[in-house]
Amino acid sequence: IDINDLKKESERWRTLAQQDSLTGLLNRTTFQARARDWLAGAPRDPAAMLFIDVDNFKMVNDQFGHMFGDKALFWLAQQLTGCFRRTDLVGRIGGDEFVVLAKGLAKENLKEKLDQLLGKLSVPFEVMDVSALLTVSIGIAMYPADGLTYEALIEKSDRTLYIAKNNGKGLYTFFDTALPEGPFRSVITPKDS
Repeated sequence: IDINDLKKESERWRTLAQQDSLTGLLNRTTFQARARDWLAGAPRDPAAMLFIDVDNFKMVNDQFGHMFGDKALFWLAQQLTGCFRRTDLVGRIGGDEFVVLAKGLAKENLKEKLDQLLGKLSVPFEVMDVSALLTVSIGIAMYPADGLTYEALIEKSDRTLYIAKNNGKGLYTFFDTALPEGPFRSVITPKDS
């Protein structure tokens, strides 16, 4: 038995176990583990946890079919990996929900990346003579200001995502505790930047 072949096969299975089968991004379990590891040993450099949800994705699936929806999710995954760096963690945690841990990025630099991403998504996704405009809503929690743990950051970015959706979809919103209406109110969107 060639030990090199066994090592290659073992590595292939390990990689498959860590990836989302549709998009090739990190799966939920791997994203959580890597994010927790990074946060546990992270310097206090800024970072951002993004919770991303495709707007009206059920309608896309219902109108164009699940095969089209799967291709659209794969395309969106490519846009995300093209926008963020190899050192950032990008994962799909289920359905039409994606997460990103953008390491070492201040809010100003992150805004540039998010504007770039929303710009890419302003062009309809097309396959087999069918096109659909995919928009996303993004909730963002900043490390270390909004939390030091995976749980704190994912919870705040998830809840902030719904502020973006309620403000009109196709927007990104930063978690903000300073507003008097409560901790999950924010009005920072691309229109304000």
